[in-house]
Amino acid sequence: MHVDIATRNALIQETFDDFHPPWMRGLFQGLPRIVGGNFEISDAPGLGVSVNEFLPGDFPYGENNFMNLFRSGWEERFTR
Repeated sequence: MHVDIATRNALIQETFDDFHPPWMRGLFQGLPRIVGGNFEISDAPGLGVSVNEFLPGDFPYGENNFMNLFRSGWEERFTR
């Protein structure tokens, strides 16, 4: 998002935020949110994102944790 803000000809930014697991916002606090179809940019210093280092232990690795965009049904990986 910071590169888009600094680039005059940035028009569209693709995002997969709708497909993140619910706990993702708790892990990375300060991620840009979409408001009214636009990203809302933080005024926090740096990238404006902090990491909750204690949360990953509550969500161990699982084979459904990653989006394989070439596999049919990838968008439903958390509903199975």
